[in-house]
Amino acid sequence: MVALLEAQMKEMNPNLDSIADYRNKVSVYNERVEELNVVTNERDDTKKQYDEWRKRRLDEFMAGFNTISLKLKEMYQLNMILCTFLYCSIDKINYKHLSIHFIKICSFCFSFSKLHFVYRIFI
Repeated sequence: MVALLEAQMKEMNPNLDSIADYRNKVSVYNERVEELNVVTNERDDTKKQYDEWRKRRLDEFMAGFNTISLKLKEMYQLNMILCTFLYCSIDKINYKHLSIHFIKICSFCFSFSKLHFVYRIFI
């Protein structure tokens, strides 16, 4: 059996160029894999920077939004206190007088339609 295999090997003419081609292809493949790794690392760094900027932008926006919300809430509460006080201090029978004072006091925070709504609630 071994003799038969040795005889077959002597008859074969292997092409050793295919081994050199394989080695060349492996080296090209390894170079491309290295390039891919470099580009992937650059992409990951860029995405990480983008995500940091995006989070920072969101945090700054939310901080400003919360500040504005608190100020508007304070203004609204102050305005409602002033309007309630004004309503309590004005005679209910004189509606024109009441609406003029409401417009003077509440105009900085309410539009006329909301003012009219508040006027109807208090009367």
